[in-house]
Amino acid sequence: MEEIESLARAHGGVLMAGTDRALARRLQRLAARGHLACVAPGIYLPSAYREDPVLRIKAAAQWAPGGVVSGAAAARLSFWPEIKIGTVAMIGPVARSAVPGMSLRRERIPAELVAPAPAPFTSIPITVPALTALDLGADGIDRVLLTRAATLAELHRALDLTPNRPGNVARRRLLFDSRDEPWSAAERLGHAVLRSGGITGWRTNVEVRCPGAVYFIDVAWRRLKLAIEIDGYAYHSDRDQFEKDRRKWSDLTAQGWRIIHLTWDQLTWDAAWVVRTVRRTMSQI
Repeated sequence: MEEIESLARAHGGVLMAGTDRALARRLQRLAARGHLACVAPGIYLPSAYREDPVLRIKAAAQWAPGGVVSGAAAARLSFWPEIKIGTVAMIGPVARSAVPGMSLRRERIPAELVAPAPAPFTSIPITVPALTALDLGADGIDRVLLTRAATLAELHRALDLTPNRPGNVARRRLLFDSRDEPWSAAERLGHAVLRSGGITGWRTNVEVRCPGAVYFIDVAWRRLKLAIEIDGYAYHSDRDQFEKDRRKWSDLTAQGWRIIHLTWDQLTWDAAWVVRTVRRTMSQI
């Protein structure tokens, strides 16, 4: 509908009348006809884009202009564009009663932990990736380390700057478990198995240069040229990744590396076999 498209373009996709009574009546009429969806008092989205995650975040920022976008919504705008968003969570100095799909809780966050979202959303304040990841738990920490949007030191700094938040005991435990910088849940589990088996001397995410390519090995003993590749199904199940992995492993083999492949199920259900296999391989080099 031309009228809806024109209004959406003029308002960046989020329609809000503010003090314009004529516009308010116009938006109400369009909502009554089903062309607009009211997502918060006085705030509308085109009905066809009601579930659009970015427009939902923009609408929440209009609903709580003093708030800071956090959690999954902040990750969506920064280091994790594929993450699914349920409620758009915001924090600010004053709480508001939640509306469907939006929440604003009272919390004071140090200015160091707030930043504008990347372009083209720079008008929206979000928690920095380190704090965002802490709020998302293990998956958030793994993803922020994988994308290098934040370092382990920055994660510790964010935790130290927010000492009284509920859940900090669990966050600190997760950071301790992340000391070897896992890039996935499978790698996190693999590190725990190696540590519990008393296997030492390894490094993670080791960069190796081969002719025409640079690779990162999940776990490696560089002197021994021994590599462990931890194959989490979610990251190795599509054709393109399948091809890239085989090229990587062939290039590493040609460079003299010996590679052990471990899966999530092996690490979960047969950790003793994993430890025996790694030790036996190390003894043969």
